[in-house]
Amino acid sequence: MWIPSRAGFARAFAMAPPRGYYFSQKMHPNPALYKYTWQIWTPDTELEGKAFLAHAPKLGTAQHMRLREELIAAGRHFFVYNTAQPRLGAAPFDRSHPRWAGVQFAPALDKDTDPAWNGHR
Repeated sequence: MWIPSRAGFARAFAMAPPRGYYFSQKMHPNPALYKYTWQIWTPDTELEGKAFLAHAPKLGTAQHMRLREELIAAGRHFFVYNTAQPRLGAAPFDRSHPRWAGVQFAPALDKDTDPAWNGHR
């Protein structure tokens, strides 16, 4: 994964055509299983490096897609990072299994108040 920094960005992408670079996992096709949150870094983002990954705002899927389209339309470079949280509700996760110890589950899809994008919230 590329850690976002202005110095690294300037070296690697200064001459490249504007586009998004994804350092994220693909979304599961069933939105009831996982909630995705997104962070978008641009060269003018205040935070960089591990501070960005730890503290930058996390966007819902619809917010991410809207901002992504705006950046593409403006011809700007950007990096995208995402995380997936298993969902409560209809998701088939055995919360008592050691794999899920300490994991914070996202609300069930029907209880999630984020705006929808292609069924994902």
